[in-house]
Amino acid sequence: MIYILTSTKTILKADVRPQESKQGDSVAKGLLNLKLKQQLTSEAFSEQEGYLEVAAIAAYVSLNGLDQRHRYRASVNLVSMQNEEFNFTQGSSSSGLGYALAVFDSWWRLVIKKPGCFEHPVFATGEVLTSGQVKPISHLSDKIRSTCEFVSTHKPGIPQFYLCYPEQNTGDISDVQRAEVAELGGILVPVIRLQSLLGTLLVDDYDGDPLGRWEPFRGLKSFNYEDSVRFFGRDDDVDRLYRDLKSTSGVLILTGTSGSGKTSIINAGLIPRLESENPDYYWSSETFSAISKSGGVLHYVLEQLNLAWHLKSKNIAVDDLHRQLVASITGGVDFLMNVVKEDTQPCFLVIDQLEEMLASSAQASKKIIVEFKTIQAIVEAFTSLDILLAIKSESLGRFLDCEALLEPEISSVTSRLSAENWKAIIQQQAIFSGLSFEIKSGDASLDDLILSEAIHTQDSLSMLGFLLEQLYQKAIQRGSNMSLLVFSDYEQLGGLLGAVACRANELLKSNGADEGLVSEFYELFVGQTQGSGPFIKSVPITVIELVRPPLRKIIKNFIDSNLLIYIENSEHEPAVKFVHDRLLNKWPELKEWIEQSSDYLLWRNQIDQDFYSWQIAINTYEGNSADKGTEGNHYYWMYVSLKLWIKLENEDCQKKWQVYIDRKIVNAKESSINVIDQTSYKAVIANVIRSDVLGNSRRDVCADESLLNNISLINKGLRFSSINPLLRRYLTKSLVERYIKPIGAILISMLLVYLWN
Repeated sequence: MIYILTSTKTILKADVRPQESKQGDSVAKGLLNLKLKQQLTSEAFSEQEGYLEVAAIAAYVSLNGLDQRHRYRASVNLVSMQNEEFNFTQGSSSSGLGYALAVFDSWWRLVIKKPGCFEHPVFATGEVLTSGQVKPISHLSDKIRSTCEFVSTHKPGIPQFYLCYPEQNTGDISDVQRAEVAELGGILVPVIRLQSLLGTLLVDDYDGDPLGRWEPFRGLKSFNYEDSVRFFGRDDDVDRLYRDLKSTSGVLILTGTSGSGKTSIINAGLIPRLESENPDYYWSSETFSAISKSGGVLHYVLEQLNLAWHLKSKNIAVDDLHRQLVASITGGVDFLMNVVKEDTQPCFLVIDQLEEMLASSAQASKKIIVEFKTIQAIVEAFTSLDILLAIKSESLGRFLDCEALLEPEISSVTSRLSAENWKAIIQQQAIFSGLSFEIKSGDASLDDLILSEAIHTQDSLSMLGFLLEQLYQKAIQRGSNMSLLVFSDYEQLGGLLGAVACRANELLKSNGADEGLVSEFYELFVGQTQGSGPFIKSVPITVIELVRPPLRKIIKNFIDSNLLIYIENSEHEPAVKFVHDRLLNKWPELKEWIEQSSDYLLWRNQIDQDFYSWQIAINTYEGNSADKGTEGNHYYWMYVSLKLWIKLENEDCQKKWQVYIDRKIVNAKESSINVIDQTSYKAVIANVIRSDVLGNSRRDVCADESLLNNISLINKGLRFSSINPLLRRYLTKSLVERYIKPIGAILISMLLVYLWN
């Protein structure tokens, strides 16, 4: 039972009835029972319903992420325990905590049907914010006196009880009152956040976050579905995407630059919008990498249709349907139309981060192209099915060149927002979590300064999220007045552009990284090509595990701070990369290192490319030949031969090149990939490096024996065309210079001698 303490005398019992969500509802909706309109003034009714709305959202964000994928609605009636008429004075926000507990309890027990309940009756007072934070109230001492009087008169029925109040009001309770509460069987529970209170009341049954580790800002992370209650400033983009989706009969493509908020607009904006018009809307959103790993695009779509349309109950096996569609797109679609009614449950599927499809090569495979053509045919056949593809604008042209979709509809997202939208993103997120911005003399406010910088900085959306997150973290570290974001922290961070770089530099400094370790960290995650300039590299976890412990510690700290993120690379391996490409330009120390190391980065990139080509050739050889090598390692012998050759030919090369090679040799020794004969491999790699990277004109690096081994290798099954073109040209020229020319010269000499005689 939940009792609300909202005045100095009146105690109200909250009776809550869960309801079905209706069209247009937000994810969490709280309404006062209409009977209360006869009890309360219109002003009090409207004001209390506003407090209830806030409390319902606080209850919603206190659920775990899985439960937040449902929509909730509840009606609340209030009954005076003194059997008297009651009303609320203006500004009676102390009812909020009781509302939140009552609504949460009804959803927990009656809707989600979770185990556990509040062991004793709960008396609650306190203003609650949407984030769950509880703010102090007035007249707490009088409310405790009324509670004790009520309990003492109902003592047989209330042997024990909880009395919950804002932690900041602890000093308002006298020692005499504490003793009186304890004597009546009461337990005083000071509250900072609703989540921590639920952890206290439900103990181990509570599966939310009892520590209340609320993150008011998402930082560099995308907004998820459950964040829709605090997703502000993108209404225009959501509306435009909604209209484009509804006017499209086929697959819709959503495109935008990196960091423009595509994923957030879909998950926290569009999907809740679709659900608000139809609570039965089935939806699923996955990245291309996750889909590829679980069976491919077509398999993903069919699995989701099976869940949405209950295909199994219609005696349709997903694998059988998959085979039919592969054999004949038209035949498979016709079969599906014969068994699925047109008015079936609406279904919305998202394939996010489609650019991952193009990560490993310039063109998609024929199989993937056919799968996209198939899902386009399915979408066009069913008006109840919508499919959205999200892709970076820089990759859109390459995807369209694949011709996987015929004349697709395209919707776009821009990171250039209006001043009103920027203001909503900055201010509404702060208000949602009970935060405010410092105001200096002359009415200069911090939020106005941040707003101006965001408007005048290109592609600043993701950086803004990170800045706000860091300002909040510094407020927490300060310890005093943690709800205020201040100018001094903003200046220390270096404003919008310096926030990300500032955090990165702090991490490097805290780890005691010297110049060599910092350089090693940079080169692990940054590459450079001759034509496209520097780029962010993804590094497989298997490689991370082999780096030196000091470097591994730095990487872990960057991951914990969300500056490095986990992804799945083009080889379907778990990997790590910098969170945003703009770090290359907005992190001054990194930018300077790239400029100073340009020649080295280009050199290393060329080596990596040559070695990748060589690996492909070796794999072809090993797949076609029974005479495989037995010893050696690709990477180890590549770098050993490279080091030996540089010592012979280029003793003046930069020191870091030698350090790079030495480190690679040490790491590669731990691998156990068997390859071809070591001598042949070293000889070939040396010639690749010599002719392709350093550009030396001499042609006598390999001994005759090594060259013969190379020729033997080719004859054993390695396709000549699969070898690096420069190597092939070298081998061809070497054959001519070393054998054909000398033999020709001997034959000509013999002919001349014959003619002379």
